[in-house]
Amino acid sequence: MSFTATPLDGSATPIPMSSAVPDSTNTPLALEGGPAKSTGGNSLVPTAVYMYDGYHVTFGAQADAAASSDAGTFTFIALFKRLLGKLLVGQQTMANSVGVAIASNQSAVPASVSTSALYTLASIATSGSTQNSGDLAVASYHEVAIDINTTAQSGTSPTIQYFFERKGADGIYYVLWQSAVLTVAANTLSTSVGPGLAYNQSLGNTDRLRWVVGGSATPTFTHSLNIYAK
Repeated sequence: MSFTATPLDGSATPIPMSSAVPDSTNTPLALEGGPAKSTGGNSLVPTAVYMYDGYHVTFGAQADAAASSDAGTFTFIALFKRLLGKLLVGQQTMANSVGVAIASNQSAVPASVSTSALYTLASIATSGSTQNSGDLAVASYHEVAIDINTTAQSGTSPTIQYFFERKGADGIYYVLWQSAVLTVAANTLSTSVGPGLAYNQSLGNTDRLRWVVGGSATPTFTHSLNIYAK
């Protein structure tokens, strides 16, 4: 379209227009702008700029798919969609998440852990010189809690003592915790084993709970055992 404005002084000199003029009219569309600012005593109002979707090829269009890699050539919108998919859509696999480096002064990463029942034994009469829980796999745990309850005894001068042991690579069981020698029927014992706990010991790979019953005339103790790990 060609257009020649009519100057106010009636001359034929064309006047350049600063905004779009609809076809078949001599009236330019009003410009939107602002906010105004004062510079050198003059009040200036910058022109508002409109850019339609996809006009800026580097910025991209609303319909652009998320980028398929971090280093490829993509529009800003495509890369931003990839970023949102990695950071703001919940739990991701390691391959699809953003790699981070742990701060050099951070000693531990907080994590949510659950407690598992590693070994339980319902109330039962135990006799004989030595019995144990059997080997317990503890490599995936950091600590254990031990709860023991005895309720009855029989025999002549019966005693019972408990040991929590770590199995070494040599097959020998090393004592991490042991109770006192118990002589009365009713006892409640609770303790914990692990770094920073009541008994500050590493659990290793394999542990067990062992107990020894002493006395004469077929001594027995009725007890219940619980070992929890996390």
